[in-house]
Amino acid sequence: MQRYAISPIRYRYLKINIADTDSDTDTLTEVELNQAAILALNSYTTTSSLVEECKQELSRLSCLSVITLVWVPAHRDYYGNERADELARRGTALDISSVESVGIPLGSIKSGILRHFLRKSEERWRRLDTCRVARFLWPSYNEKRTMQLVALSRTDISRLLAVMTGHWLIGVHAGRLGLPFNHYCRSCKDRGKEETVFHLLCECPALAVRRRTFLGRHMFSDLGELSESRIGDLLKYLTATGWI
Repeated sequence: MQRYAISPIRYRYLKINIADTDSDTDTLTEVELNQAAILALNSYTTTSSLVEECKQELSRLSCLSVITLVWVPAHRDYYGNERADELARRGTALDISSVESVGIPLGSIKSGILRHFLRKSEERWRRLDTCRVARFLWPSYNEKRTMQLVALSRTDISRLLAVMTGHWLIGVHAGRLGLPFNHYCRSCKDRGKEETVFHLLCECPALAVRRRTFLGRHMFSDLGELSESRIGDLLKYLTATGWI
């Protein structure tokens, strides 16, 4: 019985040994693999070109002899495993000028471009002097919160963004647009407190119980403490206040 060790990582160093085997159809060939290699070769779908190459080579060998795939644990004194380790070590000493160059996968390029522009956009976002409320409530790119937001209805998205950007038709902002507004908080009736996003979300004492119920705390010292709040919880709180 002929024995070989093979894995997707070490396959290229063992290919010569397998290809040079002169076997007839009565010969049994035992191929020793690690667990990851067996799972990869047994999968119905293949995304790795190296795994696909292994499958094709094993298919070719099966025409010459009976192939048996055997799992062996790593770092044990199995002949095939030790042979694969030795060939892998020898492979590291090869002249790299003679090694076929491998291009960067398209997926890696796309991921790199995405990370680059996300980093640039976050740097620009942090340097802005405007959008003060929005930068407190959404200081950086957050995919999880983005998915929570876009899952809402258009009406809820519009209402929530009006609050989170500070473009809400309350208080001084409504006055600037020539719209009717309250000169003080409609909930706590404190004439020294204007209706602002900060007062509504963080400090209005009349809304403390609702704030605790939906946002987890009675009071917040600044808007930044709400930057990790779930979008759904913010919407529930705003709806419960009766302000929107």
